[in-house]
Amino acid sequence: MFWRSADGWRRVAHRQIRRCEFSVKAKRWYLAMAANQQAEESVERAIAMSASFPQDDRVLGSLYYDRAGIYEALGDKFAAVKAAERAWQFYYRRDPVGKRV
Repeated sequence: MFWRSADGWRRVAHRQIRRCEFSVKAKRWYLAMAANQQAEESVERAIAMSASFPQDDRVLGSLYYDRAGIYEALGDKFAAVKAAERAWQFYYRRDPVGKRV
C-alpha cells in the first residue's frame, strides 16, 4: 500500500461509489457490495488522516443506505435492516434541526 492524502482517499471513495452505482444498475450485486465496502474503507481512512468533514458522514450514510438496498436485493432482510439503521445514525448526527422524533 502506498501513501495517500485524505483528499486522495476521498477521490478513491468517489470512484468506488460510481463503480457501485454502475454495478447496481447492471444488477451485479456482489460487485456492487465489494465497491460499496471499498468506498466505506476509503472514507474511513480519509477521516483517520484529517479532521472529519460534515460531508464524510453524509457519504457514509449514503453508502449504508445503498448497502441496505443491495442486501435487500440479495435476500438478506436482517442485514438490510441493520444497514438502514446504520445509515439513519449517520444522517441523524447531521440533522440540521436536531429534533428528536
